[in-house]
Amino acid sequence: MGWSDAYGSDSNHKAYSDIQYCIITENSDFGILALYAQTTILRNDITWNGKDDWSAGIKHINSGNTVVHNVIAATNGSAIWNENTSNPAIMNNTIAWNMGGCGITNFTNSSPKIINNIIAFNGVYGIHADATSFPDSHHNDVWWNGWGNYFNVIAGAGSISADPRFVSLFDLHLACSSPAINAGDMDLISPPDYRDKDFNRLRGGTVDMGAYEKQDHLYCPTFLPLIIK
Repeated sequence: MGWSDAYGSDSNHKAYSDIQYCIITENSDFGILALYAQTTILRNDITWNGKDDWSAGIKHINSGNTVVHNVIAATNGSAIWNENTSNPAIMNNTIAWNMGGCGITNFTNSSPKIINNIIAFNGVYGIHADATSFPDSHHNDVWWNGWGNYFNVIAGAGSISADPRFVSLFDLHLACSSPAINAGDMDLISPPDYRDKDFNRLRGGTVDMGAYEKQDHLYCPTFLPLIIK
């Protein structure tokens, strides 16, 4: 295993194990800086980090982490920045409102797997890649990103571009009529053992996009007004 270096404006510590169930917030440059790492970043809230467009919620350098069921939001920079042959697996994350950069950006031979994510309302591109990087992207909802949803990236099979319909600006669970419900790729999960960010099980037969699995049996009762749906 490599190592991850997660630091803020006044602290610097190295983590040699998985990064799970943390609130990582208000750091000046990066929420998590991963150098030569092969670890798991799971079920974290990574929010309000960064100071400029070089910042990131997670920055990978020569790393192949597994990034699953995180909320990465409100970064003053990109949510996830991959460079120098970084090939992380980025799956079932909700990446939104990162106004200073991209949802996911890729440089210098970085080719991550980007699957089952919601990537919306980010300031620059949803998913960006330079000419040397070739992300494997499919089954994502990439919508309403400032400069465009994709740059030098193919959306891939099963991808959509639609309002994910979060519960609210501050609650990134899915509303009952979200198009991300039952829209993910089932090949990546083990249904009996599946747990979302809230430890909820798979519902509805197919995994949802994003960090949260919608739990209601009846998604949108027909009697509700359209504005509520």
